[in-house]
Amino acid sequence: MPRFYRLLLRAYPRSLRDQHGAEMAAAFDELWRRTRPTFRGRARLLVHLLTDFLTSLPREWRIGMHRREHQPPTGDRSPMPHLFTDIRTAARQLRRAPFFVMGATLTLGLGIGATSAIFSLADATLLRPIPIAEPERVYQSTFSWSLPDFRDLETTLDLTSEVAAWAGQDFGLDRNGTPLVVSGLGVSGRYFALAGVQPGRGRLLQGTDDHSGAPPVAVLGHRLWQETFGGNPDVIGQTIRLNQRPVTIVGITPAGFRGFSLRQHPDVYVSLSALSEIATG
Repeated sequence: MPRFYRLLLRAYPRSLRDQHGAEMAAAFDELWRRTRPTFRGRARLLVHLLTDFLTSLPREWRIGMHRREHQPPTGDRSPMPHLFTDIRTAARQLRRAPFFVMGATLTLGLGIGATSAIFSLADATLLRPIPIAEPERVYQSTFSWSLPDFRDLETTLDLTSEVAAWAGQDFGLDRNGTPLVVSGLGVSGRYFALAGVQPGRGRLLQGTDDHSGAPPVAVLGHRLWQETFGGNPDVIGQTIRLNQRPVTIVGITPAGFRGFSLRQHPDVYVSLSALSEIATG
């Protein structure tokens, strides 16, 4: 009878026989020894064996054919067959449980978005702080000043201190007949001196530019100079129109300089004195 069982094993797929054939044969031998050596006991074991054989044989052949269809050729290590299988599996899961899949996708998207926002904030405040000289010696007021009050403050400070002020204002820039809206900043004459930066091109605004009657001049931000003016060094000395007012370009800020605020990235700097004439509203 053990020999008969080994003949039955030959009907199973070869992959199953190679992996589990010896274990199945050893298990049957042990079961055959424990069965009572009577005709009824051996007949019952034979019926159980044939029933199990007829039931499991088609299933094992279907499993073997499925593995053969989805197995890549020998030597083919391309991940594409596995990728297509994973895509089909994901599509089936989406059809069976669409709300669960959409919930998981939404949760994953929110997690990635929150992580990116936190990293951007840490990068702006910790990894790349405001690019000014000696920031530990600079104090920023959090309330608004009127221009006359600020002028009084400038004249009362001692010679060892510096003070600067700025006010945000968007400008309409006329570039070769094409209107652009750029982020502007009106700054006092000591603004760039307090920041301790050097010009990328030309010169920066000075105290002589910030008084009544001074000709309106502007300093371009490095980003605007690169994107709108193509990084052309000949723009220094040219006249542009901000809110339809002619302004002369005198310099370019260094790359990476964005002022004293993390929320602003000015593209054009003008003096506070000229801001009242250029600004609208």
